Amino acid sequence: MKMAIENNPPSVDLADPAALSQPPAMEVEKIPDLLEDDSISVDVSEVIAENLKNYAEDEDVVKEVKARLSTVWSNISDRQSYEDVWEKVDEMYRVKPSGDIKEKNRANFGSGVFTRSINQLVGIAYQILVENKHKYKYIPRPSIVDQGTLDQARKNAAILTDMLHIAMDAPDFKRNMRKILYGIYKYGKGLCGIPFRREKKAWKIKGGKDALYSVPVLPVMEHIPIENLYADTNIDGLQEQDTVFIKSLTTWSALRGDTTVVLPKDTSKKGDAANKAAVDQFEATSGDTTETVKESRFGNAEHDYNDKDTGLIRHWVVWAMLPIDTEKGKWDEAGEWKLFRVRILGDADKCEVIECRENPFPGGMPLLDANQCEDDIGFYHISLGEKVETYHDQICTAQNQLADNRSKINRRSLFYNSMMVSHQDRIDYGHSNAIPVEGNPREAIYEMEMLDITGTITNTIIYNENKIKEIMNTTDAILGVAMGGRTSASEYQGARMAATTPIYADLSVIEESIMASFMDKFAQYVHAFMTPADIIYFVGEEGRSFDFSMTGKDYSVVAEGVVYARDKAMRMQNLAMLLQLTTDATVRAKIMRRMADAMELDNPEEITRIPGYDQAVKAALFENVSMLEYGNLEAPQPGENHDIHLPIHTKAYMDAKREKNPNTGKIGHHIRETMNLRKQEQSPPNSGLLSEFGPRTAQGAEVPVPDNFDVEMPQQAGTPIPA
Repeated sequence: MKMAIENNPPSVDLADPAALSQPPAMEVEKIPDLLEDDSISVDVSEVIAENLKNYAEDEDVVKEVKARLSTVWSNISDRQSYEDVWEKVDEMYRVKPSGDIKEKNRANFGSGVFTRSINQLVGIAYQILVENKHKYKYIPRPSIVDQGTLDQARKNAAILTDMLHIAMDAPDFKRNMRKILYGIYKYGKGLCGIPFRREKKAWKIKGGKDALYSVPVLPVMEHIPIENLYADTNIDGLQEQDTVFIKSLTTWSALRGDTTVVLPKDTSKKGDAANKAAVDQFEATSGDTTETVKESRFGNAEHDYNDKDTGLIRHWVVWAMLPIDTEKGKWDEAGEWKLFRVRILGDADKCEVIECRENPFPGGMPLLDANQCEDDIGFYHISLGEKVETYHDQICTAQNQLADNRSKINRRSLFYNSMMVSHQDRIDYGHSNAIPVEGNPREAIYEMEMLDITGTITNTIIYNENKIKEIMNTTDAILGVAMGGRTSASEYQGARMAATTPIYADLSVIEESIMASFMDKFAQYVHAFMTPADIIYFVGEEGRSFDFSMTGKDYSVVAEGVVYARDKAMRMQNLAMLLQLTTDATVRAKIMRRMADAMELDNPEEITRIPGYDQAVKAALFENVSMLEYGNLEAPQPGENHDIHLPIHTKAYMDAKREKNPNTGKIGHHIRETMNLRKQEQSPPNSGLLSEFGPRTAQGAEVPVPDNFDVEMPQQAGTPIPA
């Protein structure tokens, strides 16, 4: 059943094509404002308002909601151990040494191995998930039996696929996907919301007032920073959570224009001033206790994070299971607990509830999450940074020791006999330390001897860097680094294949958790919130055939970006290995042609020309003359370039048929046998038998002749061509 939508697009007569090209109706609609602060990445109130009761107007229910949220918040708000991990990982990613390392050494080096590996993994994932959009589509459910339903499901699936690809081409989708992937590989956890909005547009009217209308915006994934979402750390999945808090700062302008909320009032004032005075009490500051993660990042980047007013309002979106009886409008803990969207100002322990509605989104919370790996210890799974932290610290320590050692070698300390060397204030020892001693160290001045440990420390650094690469599956083969002069191409490809296997395994889970789940919600949102005019807005006249009566059970989601990339990489690797095993020019050219096809290059024949092209053309033309003019029956030979022969023979056949040449059947028979021979040569060994005039199938029956060939079987070979 389609949900009722309060904010509809401008009225358009779908039966009148001319109406679709005209400006929308000149009427001002009630349109939710867009958030003014572009940095806010979580939708909070701009979802189309459904006809669902706002229990924020019920004081009794609000009292119970506040008590419930305060209790849950007290149980989940303390996550200091996780924030310490995030701070350490951020420090590593910014190529900074940890604080204790800074204190132990004069030098202050970080290591870029972790950063480079993260960037490489994110790049691989982004390329596969974003740039292979043709591998993400909708298809009808295989179980559909009725032909009419199947045909309509195909039309709907094609339209949904077109709309999905439009959404994937949007800059917001690509930018947010990159942020999500960084969260997955950097912190081990990626989070995103999937809102549904309508944009406010102004239609300029010459000499008149601008007309306002709303247009739909295709749903895209919007990144949620890991520190902005609070959940029970002991529960593994996001959809299994009882209550989820999402911090989403907002502005007074956004709240004032939002008709879906009930704002608090200052009784000493009137009108908007009363609402603003009450809302200003919840103004956010940089010293907020929930800002510690951001504060740590500023510290790691060596920037000041000033404690000052931001002009934003402390605002939270809470997805909570609550026992509100929606039929009676009462709080009933013994009744059914349902998912509600609650929006509050302030903090959970001291807040104002401005919205409390039953979840308007189909498919549960409009949130998705994915983990880099699975360790089943709770909501925040182990990250790559945690795995390599000790090796990273060892590299930083070793690099600092190396720098200190070489610095001391270049600026060795001096011992001098204070009884012999006078006027010390007049002597400049440069950057070296001058140590006075009583007695005679080598008469007057003696330079301290220092041991150069460069070789030992360098080996330690290399060892720890290799360990980080192994753990993160970003070995030299993945990074494109030379593996040594004696490494063969097959060894390199084997190493790369072994290293990419776990990367593709992780990506398959990420694809299922993020892309496939997003596609499922995308289709549900289109059915629940859009209108026929919206569909036409995106895909044109084709959208008229979209049937809203179909449901999610009529579609299947196909997400094969990872499979496609893996198979493509394996094909490339196998062809590269074959290329090294042959020296035959023709075979190498054919392998290179297949490699170009695997790369999906345009016009591969321009860069991979098959040797012997001219000779093959001459042979095909000679055969045409022999068959059409002299009536000979030419048999195709194994090893010939059939791809060159067939187009030439086909053209000659069509010309002969048009001219009613009596030998047309002979060249038709030759084409058929050539096609059979090519098919057999491209088939696995022992899959067919070679007949007297070419290949036949394993059962001995000849391959059917194409429809455009009228072949007459010759009774004799004909007259040979005269010398």
